[in-house]
This record gives sequence, structure tokens and C-alpha cells, in this order.
Amino acid sequence: MLFDDASYSSRKANRHESACHACRRAKPRLLTYLATTALIGCCMVAPVLADADHSTQSLALEVIVKFSDNSGPGRLVGRIIKEGPNNPSNFAELEAPLRASTGLMLTPISVTSGRELIVGIAEKPLLEQLQEFLAKSPALVGTELIELHNENPRLAKTMLLVRFPASSDEALQLRNAQAQGGNHSSIQGLATSLSAGSGVPVQGVARGHEELALTLDRYKVLEEVVQQLNDMDAVDYAQPNSTVQFMK
Repeated sequence: MLFDDASYSSRKANRHESACHACRRAKPRLLTYLATTALIGCCMVAPVLADADHSTQSLALEVIVKFSDNSGPGRLVGRIIKEGPNNPSNFAELEAPLRASTGLMLTPISVTSGRELIVGIAEKPLLEQLQEFLAKSPALVGTELIELHNENPRLAKTMLLVRFPASSDEALQLRNAQAQGGNHSSIQGLATSLSAGSGVPVQGVARGHEELALTLDRYKVLEEVVQQLNDMDAVDYAQPNSTVQFMK
């Protein structure tokens, strides 16, 4: 989970209490799962280089959401299409149900002619959540959020740099991994262990002998958000935004 919210489990249980409702939604959700798997899989063939030396996944944090036409958000999308997409207050009204249902900072970007809503997933708040979590860790001597000036929407725009004491086991693990040619599995294992319990999935890259750069595991974030959006009663389907994934 990307967050720890007990009320989410209760809402989810209520949404699935009707077997007929679940059966009615089975087909679109299956199609969404297949589309998500195929799309993310092809976008994850290889990491790309960002900020000269920071390796990250090439995957845009955007999803397409289709609300039921007779739902509150669906009617609002219809109104946006009718009145024109230039009124920011209309999009602001859509943020509330999205954020209430997922607990995440989701921002409506635009609408399509097919009454679909394009939604962006803000990465910085999730890394801020991780930074707050790591502030309690005695294994670290400091953390720093760093803006990455990437124009490409598929690349990370923020990373969290964490620093270990030079004499720590973590620093030794980083040095050993780098001595082995940048042992990715060892470095990623350290990143995963460090973020465990935060609810924020990350990718880790060594920066020097005592620093670890953390960015969101964009694959897992996108997968989780798509699943949570599909759990909303008002949503017909949610899927990754395939258009932006293949833009140059």
C-alpha cells in the first residue's frame, strides 16, 4: 500500500459487499489489468539515465480514469467538456473524490473527447512522506529532497538523498556493492529495507560511499493507483495513460 489508512479498508469492503456489483465490474477490471500489465511491461525494458548519473525508471505517473456518466464525477467531467477545459475550479472539484478514495495527491490534468479524465500522480508528497518516516531512523545522519530538472514526464522529478555514517554497516554495504561494479541487487535491497514500513515503494542508486539516492518505484506506484481507482464505485475503468508513455 502507498499509505496506511484504516478507513480505506472499510471503504473498500463496503464497495465490494454486493456480489452482483462485483460481477458487473469483472470484465472492465480484467481488461484494465491486462492493459496495465502489457503497457508497464513494455515501458520497463531498461532504465534510463537522469541527471547524468541517476538511473531511474522510464514511466510516466499518469492514468486515464473513466467515471460512470451518471456519477457525480462523471457529470462533472461532462460539464467540463461542455463548458471548456479552461476553468480550473471544475478540475479542483474532481480532486476531492480522487484524493479521498486513494489518500494520494492526484491532480486532474485534462479531459478527452471520450469523457475520460487524465490524472497525474504527484511524486514529491510521497517522497516527503518517506523523508518524514526516515527522520526517525538512527541509521541516518541526514536526508535531503533534491529537484531533478527533467522535462520528460516519464522521468523522476524529485529524489530523496539519504546519508549514512561512514562507519555504519549501510555505508560498508554501499562500498562493497560499488566495489563489485555497482551491485544493483545489494543496493536495491538496502533501499527496500530502509523504506520498509513507510508505504512508499522506492528504487535506490548509490551516490558515493555513504549516500543512497531514492526515487519512487514508478511501476509499483502506478499499479497501486490504478487498482485503487478501479475500486471506486464511480469509476468504470482506470488504466495507465498510454499516450504519454510513448511520447518522445
